[in-house]
Amino acid sequence: MKKEPSLNIHTRDKFRQLIVQKTGLEIREQNLGSFDNIIINRTRKLRFDEPENYFIFLSLHCHDSQKEWEELVLELTNNESYFFRDQGQFKLLEEHILPELIKRKK
Repeated sequence: MKKEPSLNIHTRDKFRQLIVQKTGLEIREQNLGSFDNIIINRTRKLRFDEPENYFIFLSLHCHDSQKEWEELVLELTNNESYFFRDQGQFKLLEEHILPELIKRKK
């Protein structure tokens, strides 16, 4: 039976440093659980036995590695901005900004 990949603290820190260096993305402490899951899932998807092998792959300067960076960044980032999650923004638009713009145009 094949052993499931796991991510230790040392390897996680190496990934975090590489990601900051390569993309500028910082992984916050409160996101470490989902970060670990993303790394493990990408490790499995690419059929690496260990996250360390996935790390080595990401460290390479080749076409396949660059394509994987694109996939990884999509998983690490949230494509929805906070603007659309914050109802206060819509209230501000509705009650203040839009009425003011309409008033100016009249």
